[in-house]
Amino acid sequence: MDFLLLMDLQAQTGLTGTIIRIIITAGALFTGAWLLKGVTFRDFGQAILGAVVLAVLNATVGRVLDFLSIPFTVITLGLFSLVVDAVILWLTSRILQGFEISSAWYAFLLAVLMAIFNVFLHAIYL
Repeated sequence: MDFLLLMDLQAQTGLTGTIIRIIITAGALFTGAWLLKGVTFRDFGQAILGAVVLAVLNATVGRVLDFLSIPFTVITLGLFSLVVDAVILWLTSRILQGFEISSAWYAFLLAVLMAIFNVFLHAIYL
C-alpha cells in the first residue's frame, strides 16, 4: 500500500510535488550542514526557507549563470556546474539570516553533497 502511495506522490507535479521537493532539499541542506562544520543553520525552519530561496535563485540567477558558463561546463565535462551551484548556495546564505557558509570551499563541498543527496533522494521519492 505504501508503494502505491509513493507512486501517486511521484505523479504529482503541482503544489504537492513542489512542497515535497522543497522538504527533500531542506533535509539535504540540513544534513549537509550537520556534516560540514563550516555550514550552519539555526534550525530546520531556516533550512526550509533556505530551500525556498535556493529554488527561486536556481530558477532565476542559476539559469543565467548556467547559460554563461556553458563553455566551461563543456570543457570540464559538466563539473563546472558544481561551481555554479556553490555560487547559488553562497548567495542563498547571504540572503537568508540563520544560514551561514564560512568559505567558498564549504560552499563547494555543500554543492557536492547536495548533488549526491539529490540524486539518491529524488531517485527514491520523486
